[in-house]
Amino acid sequence: MHRMRRAPINRFLSRAQMLKLEAEVHEFTQRMCDKMLRTWGPFDVKEVYNCYTADIISQYAFGDDMKALMNELNITIPGQIQRALDKKESGRMFTDLIESDQLPEAEKTIFRLSGEGSTILAAGESPLNLKWTDLEQRPDLWAVIYEALRFAPGISHRPARIAREEDLFYKSENGKAQWVQSEFRAERWLLANGQQNYAFEKHLMSFGKGSRSCLGTNLAYCELFLLTAAMALRVLPRAKLLSSIEDVRYDHDLVVPNAKYGLIRAYIQIT
Repeated sequence: MHRMRRAPINRFLSRAQMLKLEAEVHEFTQRMCDKMLRTWGPFDVKEVYNCYTADIISQYAFGDDMKALMNELNITIPGQIQRALDKKESGRMFTDLIESDQLPEAEKTIFRLSGEGSTILAAGESPLNLKWTDLEQRPDLWAVIYEALRFAPGISHRPARIAREEDLFYKSENGKAQWVQSEFRAERWLLANGQQNYAFEKHLMSFGKGSRSCLGTNLAYCELFLLTAAMALRVLPRAKLLSSIEDVRYDHDLVVPNAKYGLIRAYIQIT
């Protein structure tokens, strides 16, 4: 059942499709930076990022963004699905899914598609001449993004899997000095010559592995590279950090990682 439902969606989130979507991601990235720079007073960057990713995936999936960045979140997912189905010519994900011969009719009801929409939104939640493929070739930026993914996973709870015929062995640290897991060290992802150590990619579990891995991995990387570069060039030079390490360091699991005093938050103020 899982493979049947996943197969029609896979092609919409392939790397090739994300390269076609890059211009829209650019547009939302600059819109987000503009909103940050116009904001007076402290605000939580994490919540801004949630709005940013929600708008991008809803625009791609339904043909109409949720306007979360503009603080206009007053829509329902079934309504978004219906509007997408009414725009047969839009070429968006759910418009094509309803016409797919890979799904039985029972999987094409508004109720079922709304469930898929909720899942995709949850996974998903230019003045600058930046290109994703060019940014991927910059070792320092690549290393910072991969270290951020290692350091702050989006989900912290254990997978619902049981090893029935073997004992599982967990090891918190591998003993090597450069792999002190509690410290943010982007340089650990680089070779001695300063280039990317692609061999380490196989150890990154932020998006899972195998048939249960995250559908939106390619979209996430597109967003991360464009967003990180735009933030570094436009927002961070004017931002004052108001949070401490205790506000973002993982302390306990409530499905998503939580800090010592509750949800992870990173407050900044534009100066």
